[in-house]
This record gives sequence, C-alpha cells and structure tokens, in this order.
Amino acid sequence: MWQHQWKNTDHFERNIPITLDESGATMIGLPSQLELEKFFRTGELNGASEIYAVCAMKPRQRILVLDSDPESIRVILEQMRNYQVEVAADCSELGAQIKTHGMPDLIMLDTSTTCIDAEKNWFQCLDDDVQKGEVPVILMSHDTDPQAEVAAFESGVVDFFLKPFHPRVLKARLTLHLDKCNAEKMLVHQARYDSLTGIPNRRSFDVHLQTEWDRGIRTRSPMGLLMIDVDYFKAYNDYYGHTRGDDCLAAVARVLERCIHRPGDLLARYGGEEFVVLLAETDHRGVLDVAERCCAEFNAVRMPHDYSEIASHLTVSIGVASCLPD
Repeated sequence: MWQHQWKNTDHFERNIPITLDESGATMIGLPSQLELEKFFRTGELNGASEIYAVCAMKPRQRILVLDSDPESIRVILEQMRNYQVEVAADCSELGAQIKTHGMPDLIMLDTSTTCIDAEKNWFQCLDDDVQKGEVPVILMSHDTDPQAEVAAFESGVVDFFLKPFHPRVLKARLTLHLDKCNAEKMLVHQARYDSLTGIPNRRSFDVHLQTEWDRGIRTRSPMGLLMIDVDYFKAYNDYYGHTRGDDCLAAVARVLERCIHRPGDLLARYGGEEFVVLLAETDHRGVLDVAERCCAEFNAVRMPHDYSEIASHLTVSIGVASCLPD
C-alpha cells in the first residue's frame, strides 16, 4: 500500500524511500516483492537494486511561455509555482528550448510578439507537432475585440486569455488544461505500454517496426531484431507463484533496458514471457553483440531460478536476425 501511495500521491513530497533491515543494511527505492524477500533474507543486493527498484522522481509538468511583459510573467510564475515554468523572450529562444528540452505540456503565447500573426498563422514560430494540436496552445492578448478571440479559437488554440490576468482565474484555468493533458497522456501510455513491465507493448512494436522498415527502405540501411524468451518460465510460475512471476518479468525488462543503449532502439514485451528488441541501422554482427550483452547481463545478475533445468539462475534464449528492408 505504501508503495502505491508513494507513486501516486504527494504525501511523501517526492522523497525517495529507504528500506532498512535489522543489521542496518539499506536499500534505496521501491523494490519488488522478489527483491524485498531477497534483501531481508540475505541483507545483500549484489547490484540488483538497480534492476528491481521502480522508484523515480515524479516529473513536474512543463509550461513554456513566450511573453515579454514582466507583470504577466510574474503572475504566471507566482500562481504556477508547483509546475515547471520556462520563459522565452523571443521566437528563436522558444524554438531552441523545444529542441533542447523537448515538447512541454502546455505553451502560452502572447499575440504581441512578432512571430504571432493573427491573420495568417498563429503558430508560424512553432513546429509541426504543435500545429497538429499535439501540444495545447493558449494565446494571451490585450485585444478586447471579440473577433480576436474568435480568430484564436478558429486557429486551433485551446484557450484565449485576456490581459491583465486575474491570478486565481489564471491558475484555475491553467490547472484545468494541465490536468486534462495529463489524463490524455495517461490514456495514450496505457494504449502503448505494457502495464506489468512498463515497456512498450506489442502494438507499439508493430507500429515502430513499420516505421523503421519504411525508413530502412528510404535510407538503404539494415535493421536488426532480437526475439527473447525467458527459459523455463512456466516452471518459475508453477513453483514460485504468479505474483513472483510478475515480479520476475518486470525485473527481466529492467535487465534488458540496461543492455539497450541507443535512444532509437526499441525494447517491447511481445507477449507472455517473450520480449523483442528492434535495432535500427544494425547489421548481423551488431545484433549478435547486443544479444551476447543481454546474456552476459543475466549471468551477472543471477536472479534465482531453482527450477530451471539448465542453470541455478534465470536465463534467456535469444534469436537474432538482420536484413536490409526491401
């Protein structure tokens, strides 16, 4: 219960929990049941806490503001202090922040800036992802003409704020948009990610495979694939129980994540105890190198599996392939 509360509420004020045993040994993070049992039984970690721990700082939602009005900026910063507010002085700085730090959760634009054109395109300073509506945009203006507000909504913004702001109204409306944004992201995450392991699911893999295949045809570059199966997982489930089996699969995902180093590579749960890794621009030798690294990592971690017929610890079998998309 405390693990659930730590991950889903603010009661712990973003502090990282520490588990202590009677001897004074410590374990940092939110461990799985399997890791907890091992820790209290032996007091040792052997590096496994980095694999099993699922704790992470809850990131704050980001608001990117393009405005040159000091008073407006002051009100936004004061009212939205629980969020990460970033201010850009001009359009080039706005674009640079997006390129460096990624898309924010919400963008606020003042219509008086030179890159905002009500007649042609509200978003000419932003890229295609914003213009497609993937990031909500709010316009701010001193223009009290109702036509300005109509034009704003027709251009695709989610809201129109008239200056000067009422502080509490500003906070309420921004919080509403951010909550909606967070809910939509959660729905997208549930559709694309496996709830047990936290990695992309089969559907995400299928989409990514098609994208990388098409790109490989265009660039004439090879792509590689690893199919990974946990050895004797049925025996693991039968003897340890399904709860421990779930913990095991989550731990397997953490081990495999440590072996995938490039941002463009994809690790996904294919189904059951099967995992898949898609490697862009990778030839057969490169695919073999990744597979051997995965096997070596499992041998180093040595998660106990007393009912395996080939080892005293958990192992995986990996099939590899590489081809030039055609």
